[in-house]
Amino acid sequence: MTRDNESAREFWLRVDKLMASRKVMLKEISKDAGVPYQSFTGWRTRHKYPDVQVLVKIASILHTSSEYLVGGEKGPDNPKFLDIINHLEYASKEDLELIRRVLRIQENVSAKRKDA
Repeated sequence: MTRDNESAREFWLRVDKLMASRKVMLKEISKDAGVPYQSFTGWRTRHKYPDVQVLVKIASILHTSSEYLVGGEKGPDNPKFLDIINHLEYASKEDLELIRRVLRIQENVSAKRKDA
């Protein structure tokens, strides 16, 4: 088995694991992704990655990141927070400050304190 096939096999193992934990069937994912079920089973059997657009849809359906599915990189500890994390990118400076205060997170300041 080639390195590409091995990494694609690991991709499908991660998909299977998430499907089991969320009690989702591959037929449901194929339907929601708009891809024929036979395409999914073919990719899995031959250890092939789906197209990028389909891969991103699979990640969204399974509430995880495409980075996790492809490389196993750990994303958020709890995928149910993924939508919140994604929206933080578009939050205003004021909103981010409010979130920091609510969560009692101090902003990392690289500049020296003025009173030092």
